[in-house]
Parts: sequence; C-alpha cells; structure tokens
Amino acid sequence: MKLERKGQVEFLVLKSEISEKAAAGISRLMQHAIDSGTWEQTWPPPADDEPADEGTPT
Repeated sequence: MKLERKGQVEFLVLKSEISEKAAAGISRLMQHAIDSGTWEQTWPPPADDEPADEGTPT
C-alpha cells in the first residue's frame, strides 16, 4: 500500500507477504531510481493559509 504524506511517500507491506531478501531488493531498486534522478516527486505549493514545510520538495 502506498502511503503519501506531504513531503514523503512510504510503501507499506505486511511482513508475512514479503521476504527480507525481497524487501531489501525493492529498497535498493527504489534508492537507485532516486539517486539516478529517474524518480522525481513534485509536490504542490502550500495553500495561502498553510505554512511552507522546509522539507517539502518543490
């Protein structure tokens, strides 16, 4: 399940549904996508009444 919050995305998987080896492999693939610049997150700007979050990518 993808859980998206302001400034971050997490993928939640039941431990009973994935092996540690598979989880480590997926983590490596996702980190490679981030490091290589092939995965980009574009978050909308904050609303006028909402303070900007310094950790939020623009």
